[in-house]
Amino acid sequence: MMKSIVVSQFGQADQLKYEDNELPQLKDNQVQVKLAYAGINPVETYIRTGEYAFKPDLPWTPGFDGAGVVEGVGANVTRFKEGDHVFVAALNHNDNSGTYSEQVVVDEMCVEPLGEVAFDKGASLGLNALTAYRATMTKGQVSKEDVVLINGASGGVGMIALQLAKIEGATVIATASHEDDQKRLLALGADHVMDHLSNLTKDQVGQFKEEFKPTLIIETLANKNLELDLEVVKPHGRIVLIGSKGTIEVTPRFIMGKELQVLGMGIWEATKEEHRDSLSHLGKLLRTEKIDPIVGKVFDLKDASKAHQAIEEGKTKFGKTLLKIEN
Repeated sequence: MMKSIVVSQFGQADQLKYEDNELPQLKDNQVQVKLAYAGINPVETYIRTGEYAFKPDLPWTPGFDGAGVVEGVGANVTRFKEGDHVFVAALNHNDNSGTYSEQVVVDEMCVEPLGEVAFDKGASLGLNALTAYRATMTKGQVSKEDVVLINGASGGVGMIALQLAKIEGATVIATASHEDDQKRLLALGADHVMDHLSNLTKDQVGQFKEEFKPTLIIETLANKNLELDLEVVKPHGRIVLIGSKGTIEVTPRFIMGKELQVLGMGIWEATKEEHRDSLSHLGKLLRTEKIDPIVGKVFDLKDASKAHQAIEEGKTKFGKTLLKIEN
């Protein structure tokens, strides 16, 4: 037996129950990991309500990200052995028993060596990093010629996207509403920081457009910013949409007249090959200290409901929210 967070009924954060749970039987292609930390992604708060596109069977243990020590491997697993330090970054189509738990059993392809990197850092590089990689590298095709605007750069996805763009040599403009977060983004490598476009006056938006002329925009809240993105992006530019919480009216002539590419991105649509390639690349960048995942607020595993509530109320700090797991 082990302790896990179990959702038996969709609903509010109080549906996250700290319970005894059976460890699933290890399959030939799976790795069993004794977790030190689990990462929390905002999407898990949506899934928990039962109103998200991905609706898991109940009872369900949430969690796609984590880091810890290999406890066992299936008969066909060759990349890992007992005692290895690893991090986990699963998607919904993978065999994954859920990382809000003392142990997780997961498909080998979702596991990557951690090397000497700390467990909390490893747990901060999961679904958010896969999303950032797909948006910036796969869809955005970022290069050193780009001026990249990241709307919402202080979130888990935005911070990794910023670092990936800088690795490729791009100029990066990062937005955040709080001055402290803007200072942290500068420390991460942003060339310029500013408030969100939606908080600017019309004159300020016009001034930004003339001064920076972004060629690539990574958009985390399309329902609020897309019309402004279309206005400020340079002709022949690209806009990658990775998040939205509603609808928005846009002006098609911006897209037509500037010959823009507006690209949707859903991490769940990544193929297994794309998932493995992205995770392998991210693992190398992590182990060579070329990217630095930022650890945010840390809760105990039993307090997962408090962590979800804090995310929903916007009360988590800069960086990725984690669950600490005492084993």
